Amino acid sequence: MEERELIRKSSSEWASPLVLVWKKSGDLRICVDYRWLNARTTKDAHPLPHQADCLAALGGNAIFSAMDLTSGFYNIEMAEEDKKFTAFTTPMGLYEFNRLPQGLCNSPASFMRLMMHIFGDQNFLTILCYLDDLLVFAPNESVALKRLELVFSRLRSHGLKLAQKMPLVTSECAVSRPRD
Repeated sequence: MEERELIRKSSSEWASPLVLVWKKSGDLRICVDYRWLNARTTKDAHPLPHQADCLAALGGNAIFSAMDLTSGFYNIEMAEEDKKFTAFTTPMGLYEFNRLPQGLCNSPASFMRLMMHIFGDQNFLTILCYLDDLLVFAPNESVALKRLELVFSRLRSHGLKLAQKMPLVTSECAVSRPRD
């Protein structure tokens, strides 16, 4: 993370501990326990999309393209004066984040605000944004392609990249019926 400049050495008077959390896959994830900091933070009230609004927007569409941004919250640079609050302890010393970390109570609201800045005029009309997940929807293939071009153009102009995932492969299956 230091080599990728996501974090840097710190001399902050703030420090949160590292914790290990088990993933569903059985792997361990290193997290920063920001509970103490979050309890002292003024909460950002920027809303996340409501599930019912998302479902209502999808009606009448037949083509859906799901995308996930790479690096999630790390797409947002921390303000220099706020980096000290993200400091965390490691066996190698004290570090702080240069980019927005997960675990801060206002990280989701900050990221959603960025997505609304980029796609707000299209949200619920041609795309659904939920943090770093994007769902482009359209009634037919030609409209879907135009909408995808718009999304890719905006992502490119803001320096955001999509995560690479394995393509979903489907095939038709014949259902066998029991014999008489």
